[in-house]
Amino acid sequence: MNQLQRTNKLEHTRDNTPAFFDSDDYVLAQVSGDLKDLGRVVRVSRGIDQILGFSPDEVKGSKIEKIMPALYAQVHEDFMQGFLRRGNSAFIDKNQYLLA
Repeated sequence: MNQLQRTNKLEHTRDNTPAFFDSDDYVLAQVSGDLKDLGRVVRVSRGIDQILGFSPDEVKGSKIEKIMPALYAQVHEDFMQGFLRRGNSAFIDKNQYLLA
């Protein structure tokens, strides 16, 4: 199973995530790993309104880059395009630390 297939499989196993999305205290975003919606926000915690100034409905369905600082967003978009071209990445399937 290649990385694209594993990423897609993970997307389908996360549908019943616990109530972490009900908090106003932090931002938690679930981003699609499904090829047709890759990189799009599936759901986001309510805290995005107070912390980043976006309503959950405003972000849902948008590319994750929408809530990233411009420099990070461009690097991420370039990474995603490279991933789609090659079908693999040294970063997928590994823990990633993100600044918020």
